[in-house]
Parts: sequence; structure tokens; C-alpha cells
Amino acid sequence: MHPLIEQLYPEIILLVGASLILLLGSVRALGQGAMLWALLFVGGAMIAAYSLARSQTEGGMAAVSELQTGPLVWYARLVTLSVGALILLANRHVPREGERGEFFALILVSLA
Repeated sequence: MHPLIEQLYPEIILLVGASLILLLGSVRALGQGAMLWALLFVGGAMIAAYSLARSQTEGGMAAVSELQTGPLVWYARLVTLSVGALILLANRHVPREGERGEFFALILVSLA
């Protein structure tokens, strides 16, 4: 696989999750399931970001075609995903039943 795609796994997971939640939310009302699915995808993105950070053996910056990743990038990703999970938990009762899919999909897209 191309190294650039491997470095973007957390964002890809979030965008795929947002697309699925948006599609499932438009077909039928997900109810509380939308928030649980969103948390599942944020957790998957956190696991991907953590495993990519651990697999990076070099101490310095790794440049992959215009995308530079280093320890600060991985720290910022993990903090952002953690705050995103807290935002999902804090806003679980905010949207109405018919709007939960769109609401949580927009949060995932914002995190990506």
C-alpha cells in the first residue's frame, strides 16, 4: 500500500464512518445507535493512529510526499480524537430522533 494512504488511515476511517452513518440515518432512524456507531469509528481511528505512531521507528520527522508526520502530529491526532469522543458523549441527547444520523456524521467529518 502507498505510504501516504497508510499515514491517513485515521482520517479514512472517520470519513468512511461518517458516510455509513449518514446513509443509515437517511434510510431509517438510528436512534441511540448513531452515537454508538460514531464512537466505534472514533475508537477505530484512535487505535489506527496509536498503532501508526507506535510503528514509526524513527525519532525524527518522516516525510511522505508533502505530508510530514512526527511525534507532535501523532499526539495532536490522539488528543483531537479523544476530545471528539468526549464531544460525542456530551451531545448524545442533543439531536432529535430523525436527525441523529446527520448530526453524528457531521461531527465525524469535522474530526477528520
